[in-house]
Amino acid sequence: MNMNRLTTLDWPGWMLRVVWSLMAMFCILPGGHLRGQDVHFSQYDQVPLHLNPALAGIGPEDVRFTAVMRSQWYAALVPYRTVMISADRKFWNPRKPEGFFSGGLSFYYDQAGEVPLSTAVLAAAGSYTWKVNSQNFFSAGMQMAVGQRRLEAAGFTFDSQYDGEVFDPTLPTHEQLDRESLLYPDLAVGLNWHARLPDRRTRADVGIGLFHVLAPRQNFYMTDKDSRMLRRFSLYFLPTIRLGEKVDMSLRGTAQIQGAYFEALAGGGLRLWLRQTLSRELALELGAGYRFNVLGDAVIPYALLQTGYWQFGFTWDINVSDFSVATNRNGGPELTLRHQIFHVKPLNEFKICPIL
Repeated sequence: MNMNRLTTLDWPGWMLRVVWSLMAMFCILPGGHLRGQDVHFSQYDQVPLHLNPALAGIGPEDVRFTAVMRSQWYAALVPYRTVMISADRKFWNPRKPEGFFSGGLSFYYDQAGEVPLSTAVLAAAGSYTWKVNSQNFFSAGMQMAVGQRRLEAAGFTFDSQYDGEVFDPTLPTHEQLDRESLLYPDLAVGLNWHARLPDRRTRADVGIGLFHVLAPRQNFYMTDKDSRMLRRFSLYFLPTIRLGEKVDMSLRGTAQIQGAYFEALAGGGLRLWLRQTLSRELALELGAGYRFNVLGDAVIPYALLQTGYWQFGFTWDINVSDFSVATNRNGGPELTLRHQIFHVKPLNEFKICPIL
């Protein structure tokens, strides 16, 4: 594709055609179990470093702080809880306007089940963005991480603790893990294309990330055959289209593929700009998404509120899969918080004032 022709395209119409094509692709990809080895988020577009390390520094702001808290399956047994915080920024050099470096840090903690299996990951990401022209930018990124998985085996119960009449938790289990905690290195890489119109409200990100490049070991029994974390492919398309002076349309699509596990989400909404004064913006976005497997997993209504340099998001998963019998259709809530910082760019040239 000739990138110089992008400036002459009918962007809203072109974006819509690509969006619907990708949404259709996500729907027909072979389905499977939705719960893979990695955590997942309903507001995936609000946690860019979880989608792709190449998204570090991609956005209008110079510094971005993000936090997300998710609770899943709280209506059935013990809920799964996930917390992630991240910060990323640009390292912009006015002497080299053809590109810029970006960096970011992230941490997430996930706890699953009544006998807690927990995962904690600390990661550092870096990327470089090439400016093709004023409307098109390509980025390549890498993320290095260290993770810890922990299994509290003391919470397990076994049939050997049943004495024939009653269950006795004081009886020995005759089971012993070689280790209840393990550390592992991890690596992710990715590519991203960012495009925008001069108004900056019409924009899109398209990219692919590959996580767990090293396929780290995950087994708690040392004598077992290696149980390795499956590599995860992360594909996404995140366009926003300005429809009018005060209205934008946001469309979102992603597919996460990890071995035999597959998850696709698609959705969109409308954003109403109630105030557009610089640094005092006020906007409300309402919409919904859908998490797919073969037949479907959840309907996800959402709301986003932007006020100045802060953005608050809320989703609620409404479970529609067979598991809804246990959950009473309550998949669970998810909260996001984002804060932006903008730096004043220095002038490329300085002139001495003749008065001084």
